Amino acid sequence: MADLSHRVMASINQEGEIENYQFFKKLVLNYLFRHFCFVDEQNRIKEFRKKDLETIGKQTNLSNQIVFPLIDQFLKNAHNLKTFFAAKPIVWEYNKTKLVKKVRIYLHKVHRIAPIFSYARAKENLEIFHLLLEQKNHWPHITTQIALVIFITDRNDKANNKGRYIIQKNLRAFCDCSAYAFHRARNTLHINKMGQTY
Repeated sequence: MADLSHRVMASINQEGEIENYQFFKKLVLNYLFRHFCFVDEQNRIKEFRKKDLETIGKQTNLSNQIVFPLIDQFLKNAHNLKTFFAAKPIVWEYNKTKLVKKVRIYLHKVHRIAPIFSYARAKENLEIFHLLLEQKNHWPHITTQIALVIFITDRNDKANNKGRYIIQKNLRAFCDCSAYAFHRARNTLHINKMGQTY
């Protein structure tokens, strides 16, 4: 699958179809994050069965030649991201402006790997979220902040009228955030299941 992935990427670049590639990537990963739980019992991102990949192809009306390499590339990038987050703790910024900027950089990195949420809206939500953190004087780990900002952005996306939200387990595993840290922060900040404060 890896060799096929490189060939498809090269083909897209040669033909100048970057926009098509981004559209396909968004389509496939959105379906993946919202319809398949790709996390095992140990909270690790697992490999996909061929049958699952074929189902994604059918549901998105894309060929296996497009779907397989996209998923393969996502799995590699997701693994690298988790390794990066786990390698050493992200240095905490005590200056609020610098902290927002740092979280925004990682948020953008996550969006590039999986464009499953509106980055423009997430940036706005991040600013509001940090006001809430300051008000509650509760500062969770940066990966927890990223997961919560994506969660809030996704749950409040008016374009998502079918109610097919990102599966929380997928989001937490992808952002390297434990269920405990995610729900503890959500409860402390009084954020409900619809991503709104109460």
